[in-house]
Amino acid sequence: MQAELAKAITDYLKGRDATGYFQTEIPGLVIGRVEKPTAPNPRFSHPQLCVNIQGAKQTMIEGRVFDYREMQFLVVSVDLPILGRVMQARPGRPFLGMILDIDMDLLNAVMEQAGDVAEAANGFSIGVGDVDAGMADCLKRILDQLKHPKDIPVLYPLIARELYYRLLTGPHGGMLARLAKPDSHAKRIANVIHAMRADIARGLS
Repeated sequence: MQAELAKAITDYLKGRDATGYFQTEIPGLVIGRVEKPTAPNPRFSHPQLCVNIQGAKQTMIEGRVFDYREMQFLVVSVDLPILGRVMQARPGRPFLGMILDIDMDLLNAVMEQAGDVAEAANGFSIGVGDVDAGMADCLKRILDQLKHPKDIPVLYPLIARELYYRLLTGPHGGMLARLAKPDSHAKRIANVIHAMRADIARGLS
């Protein structure tokens, strides 16, 4: 499946600049292609799923380092200032990745149907995991939607729902569950950070 995902990204990016991150026709989905290792890049992340299809990346937050390699993902459950960089890439085998924003309304709906999800034992809001066969299949179907933009409004939410279910029932499900619960500490922090960012944006406009 890794080869199929890499081909789908490569085919989508044909005719575009050789390197960079590109917003797709699917809201909240960015595809990346980078041909050489990069310096640490600071950014403010929000709830996202970052998937490495080819190559390797590193993310640093609050003194912790998270390395994730080919067919691994990093999930971030709250707004966080992070440093990220591509660690493994070259022209003949570039880094290829996907970044998907997590739709909190849809996540909440899936969690209600999924039932109780055990909360994580630690308080971390970021984690790394392996892309299993079920998740890889979801990602492939998401990429296939880019060939049929008219289908995206109807079919993408259905695939995203399945993807969220697999995340919630996987090793990092408890971390996302904390964010989805309206009375959780993680949710309260996320709301405060979101309000602060909105205030800053208004001040700059």
